[in-house]
Amino acid sequence: MEVRTTGGEPGAVHRLLSQRLHVQPHVLRVEIGATTQLLRTAVRVGDPIGHAQCNCFGSVGCFLLGGVRRIVSNRHVLALRGERSKGDAVIDAYGRLVGTVEFVAPFRHPAIDVDLAVARAIDDVDLHANAWMTPGAPAPRGHVWKRGAKTGTTHGIVVSTHYSVVVEIEGVLRKFLGQIAIESTNGAPFSDAGDSGSLVCDSHRAATPVGLLFAGDTTGPTARRLTFANPFERVIAALPWTRTTPQ
Repeated sequence: MEVRTTGGEPGAVHRLLSQRLHVQPHVLRVEIGATTQLLRTAVRVGDPIGHAQCNCFGSVGCFLLGGVRRIVSNRHVLALRGERSKGDAVIDAYGRLVGTVEFVAPFRHPAIDVDLAVARAIDDVDLHANAWMTPGAPAPRGHVWKRGAKTGTTHGIVVSTHYSVVVEIEGVLRKFLGQIAIESTNGAPFSDAGDSGSLVCDSHRAATPVGLLFAGDTTGPTARRLTFANPFERVIAALPWTRTTPQ
């Protein structure tokens, strides 16, 4: 899907960063001697994930843990049918069921909208979380990092916290105001197709997420192509559950 921005150079074109999924062989059992054991599916931050009928993937952003275990990513990654996707199956890169769509953030106003959806994990999935997180605001020119399904762990710098981006989601152009714009710091792209849904974290404040990656530039020198993220404080505010702590 193509994405156009109103906050950068005229005519700049950007895209949602999900990618077509090539399902790999489905391995569920392992032979140990004469014993066959069932392998539980493990899901980690940055792993590929997507809607079962989409044949494309984005990335696991983080988990919401408690009585119910939930997986956070983008609406355009998990919710193929928008708000009608509730209850739809969510799979990993091996085609294994990992959860079902539980929440899809509605689009209400460009100043508060986020590209967000949450899946409820099934019981047979292990969610590997590293630490409790305290959401924060990105610092101008602050250094950040992310772990995504396509480009892995990359590092960048915040070049704007007030970018306006227009994205085509579900066939409709959606405007997002006040977005975080990130540029790579090491010559390699900060993100690519398949990294949508990645959590963007502050490099100098441990376990401090500042954004949820959802789109990127498609023009210009590779290292200078911008990546866009929804401010993570807006993501938390959009969730329907109170006292939510991401992991």
